[in-house]
Amino acid sequence: MTNKERNSFETRLETEIDKMDARIEELKAKFKKASADAKIKYQQQLNEIEENRDQLKMQLQKLKNSSSEAWQEISNGLEKAANDLKDTVSNVYDKFKG
Repeated sequence: MTNKERNSFETRLETEIDKMDARIEELKAKFKKASADAKIKYQQQLNEIEENRDQLKMQLQKLKNSSSEAWQEISNGLEKAANDLKDTVSNVYDKFKG
């Protein structure tokens, strides 16, 4: 993979993480207005989302510092983790319409 492709991938992933951060903040705002039952129901999911997002950010940093050989392996796992997190954020967002 060329440096240009590598930088493009990393930039795209950073953009996706930023979008997820914005969605997470929207969820937090909605949670503040929610009933106590809804807060309990979704707070654990929100905590897990935030933990996974933090792990994703750490893995992205590791990716940026990795050798060319390790880069491909790390990037494949990172892309899957980003897609999984994006799906989870979207699912919680869609379920919580309050």
